[in-house]
Amino acid sequence: MSKVFLKLLALIICTVMMLSVISGCSKAGENANGNTSDSGTQALESIEKIKLKFFMRDATLISETSKLVDRYNIENKDHVEIEFEAYGENYKNVINSALQSGNPPDIFELNGGLSIPKLAEAGYILPIDRYVTNDYKENFYTEVFEQKQFYYDDKLYAIPERTAYFRLMYNKDIFKLAGISEPPRTLEELKEDSKKITEIGNGKFYGFGAALKTPSSWGRFTDNICAIEGLTGDNGFDWGTGQFNFVKQKRALEFLISLEKEKLLYPNALNLDIEVARTFFGQGKFAMMIDGNWMVAHYGNNEIKCDVDWDSAPIPIFEGEKRGKNYMYFDMGKVIAAKTSSPDKAWSFVRFLLDNQEQFVKVGEPLRTLMKANDKVNIPYNYKGINNFIDIQNNRAFPMQVQDLLYIEGDDRNTTYSKIFINGGAGIDQALLELTQRYNLSLENAIKSGKIQREDLSATISAALKNSN
Repeated sequence: MSKVFLKLLALIICTVMMLSVISGCSKAGENANGNTSDSGTQALESIEKIKLKFFMRDATLISETSKLVDRYNIENKDHVEIEFEAYGENYKNVINSALQSGNPPDIFELNGGLSIPKLAEAGYILPIDRYVTNDYKENFYTEVFEQKQFYYDDKLYAIPERTAYFRLMYNKDIFKLAGISEPPRTLEELKEDSKKITEIGNGKFYGFGAALKTPSSWGRFTDNICAIEGLTGDNGFDWGTGQFNFVKQKRALEFLISLEKEKLLYPNALNLDIEVARTFFGQGKFAMMIDGNWMVAHYGNNEIKCDVDWDSAPIPIFEGEKRGKNYMYFDMGKVIAAKTSSPDKAWSFVRFLLDNQEQFVKVGEPLRTLMKANDKVNIPYNYKGINNFIDIQNNRAFPMQVQDLLYIEGDDRNTTYSKIFINGGAGIDQALLELTQRYNLSLENAIKSGKIQREDLSATISAALKNSN
């Protein structure tokens, strides 16, 4: 074999080997960039996901919230997996236990009586100011960022998601049976209607229902009536004086007690919680109750079974009183736990929920704080009761929930009202006076300790009065 041939053969072999190496390098490059090769796909799939826990209260919201959680788990590029749990009426106890044990969820809902001032003071949650730019704020109603209860020490801790307000809900089927053509406009008419309904019900159904085992039920009755009449704001705070004044709620509380005395109220109201009451209303066991704008979705989407034809109406007030705007507040904010290992990724999920709020409006949920979510195209006008629950222009939000900043020594409002109710109103004057004194003493202590700045409270009061009736 000639030397020339051998040299040529060696050159060919070297060339083939070089091409094989280059091809191998090219394939390796594809794998590193996560392209089409099996080994590259396996490498990506082997990346361990960051798991973040997310807890919320309202179990009946699982449907839409879980859809968003599922979407986020599929779409996010941060390799995050959200583990979502809902707890219903036991939510506050679950969260408090988790916080105290040092093992809280990464994200949790501000609900069930939890308040930012107390959570932030204890160091349980993180501020979100660095994430919330002025440009981002423009997507929301201006009033949202005027709400002091979402701040602590001038730092923002949550952006509330929804508007919350109450209306009278009434059973049109029972009204028809009783010969009542329209919902009551005054409390006197409400009592008269309740008498007619309870009489024809003969123990099968009653005129009015109140779930007084659930603490917030006291407020949804007395606070709403007194706010519409311009007497007090929520929890007995008098925005005209900057002090608490539960004495001004006496007439509304006595009216509720009178429904009990005259057997017009569904029996055993003090042992009736709100979820059971809602089920009973849907079963036609009483004709009227005061409840929130979220009930449009709960009944409309069959999250709570409802077998009756119902509608909503403005909450009645006492005859001769001037009707002002309805009391509204913002809620359902999500907070980030201080102990989370991934605060940036937790915020990414919180923002995802905020940016997709139209999903809730589409299924009859309350109007949202994100303005674009409330576009008419998103509102399901075919849902029962919805027309009075989208009447947002006749609502007003007080700029601070002052009671959330206080530590009350002795019985709070809910406990005091329960005792007054049990006693049939006996001793009501002294009880309301002492309750007022307890709250105002706590307010003064909060100001002295610096938890509330007197000048901030004064500015807040001025803003409230400016937007009053």
